[in-house]
Amino acid sequence: MYFVQSMIHYYGATRPVGRTGVSSEFLPEEHIEQFRRKRNTSQSQLSSIIGDPCAAREAVKRFVDVGVDELILVMQTGTTSHDLTMESIRTFGEEVLPHFS
Repeated sequence: MYFVQSMIHYYGATRPVGRTGVSSEFLPEEHIEQFRRKRNTSQSQLSSIIGDPCAAREAVKRFVDVGVDELILVMQTGTTSHDLTMESIRTFGEEVLPHFS
């Protein structure tokens, strides 16, 4: 939700300058659990790859199954640290991509 709110805020009618009002707090645990139950199911939107390596492989497979052969990944959003971004890129490259080469 943070990424969507940030994009709407940033690319809306006026481009903000300085500090924004978009929260960087984590979602309540119940929202996270609802998302986990629905991700990578026929009811989930095919637009994101979110989760651990197993969930990421499932999401990439859904893209492959519908004929997508290229993905653009945005791993650094909002308040994500550089170290966490690099860990995500490394994990994706080591534990997800090899299953699709």
